[in-house]
Amino acid sequence: MFPRIAKSNKNGHRYEYLVLSESIHVKGKGSTTKNIANLGNIKKFKTKDVNNLIDGFIKIFSLEKYSLSEGTEIIESLEHGSIIFWQKIWDQLKLSEIIWRLITIRDKRIKLEVEKYIQIMVINRCTDPL
Repeated sequence: MFPRIAKSNKNGHRYEYLVLSESIHVKGKGSTTKNIANLGNIKKFKTKDVNNLIDGFIKIFSLEKYSLSEGTEIIESLEHGSIIFWQKIWDQLKLSEIIWRLITIRDKRIKLEVEKYIQIMVINRCTDPL
């Protein structure tokens, strides 16, 4: 089920309606869409109406992974791009393999993945040096 805009022409005017549709398979014809509900003319929807509609779905279906639009404030946004960048460099240089080899040469009893801890510390220092 998904929302979509259905378009129609009447008396030389073009109308657009917000509808809830679903994909169905018709034997011999293939895939098509079936309108389940017509929510009305798209031009009559205001931003507040759309927010209320979304908030209503969140409440009705108890969708915890989404937040309500009212009272929601972004306090902090975490940045992950530089972590991925340093991870790629680490992998290209094969530093985990080098560290693992050096540690196993010195002491074969070590079972801890030391290279992972070193990697985390190095990438942390690269992304936030202070």
